[in-house]
Amino acid sequence: MEGGGKQAERATGQRFVGPAGQPAVAHPSGCSYVRARQGPRGLSFMLSGTRIVRRAIRRGDSADAVMRAYPGRITVMPSKCVTHGHDLVYKPASARLVRYRFIFQTDGQVVDAILAGRLPEINLVEGCGSLRQRPLGTRSVRRLIAISRRHGPLDGD
Repeated sequence: MEGGGKQAERATGQRFVGPAGQPAVAHPSGCSYVRARQGPRGLSFMLSGTRIVRRAIRRGDSADAVMRAYPGRITVMPSKCVTHGHDLVYKPASARLVRYRFIFQTDGQVVDAILAGRLPEINLVEGCGSLRQRPLGTRSVRRLIAISRRHGPLDGD
């Protein structure tokens, strides 16, 4: 490989090619993408020079590709939304990121959605609808009224 992907090749023991299967070459900007010639469909790496700086998993990629991309970092959980699906939960190794997760939602075979966020909100099935709503206090209501008077209606009416 000319100029890029040597780290990826050493880490995996595989030859890497450009996104369309062409020989991988470093882009003049120093940023390029490569994929393993024999690797899982959809798994690609962003390089800065010759160093891996990002992995790409996309909607439609296989659950196996996620497992291979993050060995030892994925916990498989039953899906909260799809009968035969799974949530592949990535937990970062860094202690300072202990409150964050990536969730790759699958139908059991293929990634349907990718979520990223903070605990506990990342686990809320209905998003904001899952939160118990508390009524606004008098101070909050007064503040909102004052803001709307200064800035006009927020919805354009």
